[in-house]
Amino acid sequence: MRIDDADLDHTDPFKLLAPYAAGRHQTMGDQTLLLAGAVLADGRPGFYLLNDHVQTGNWASSEELQDHTCAVAERSMEKP
Repeated sequence: MRIDDADLDHTDPFKLLAPYAAGRHQTMGDQTLLLAGAVLADGRPGFYLLNDHVQTGNWASSEELQDHTCAVAERSMEKP
């Protein structure tokens, strides 16, 4: 889900997700959220909210999408 609120002053990602989870008879405790800052196609700052539902045998986690080595940031930084 794209969020067009640059600083999240008017948007609560948890409140966005709650009706989605409830509509599927899921609890918020079984959700895994990833909120990623982004520069949107029109150049404005915003966010993308990703979610998955954790189930027995499918322990989905947003943690798996994180770049713990900062490899992408390292490649994008200018070096002297």
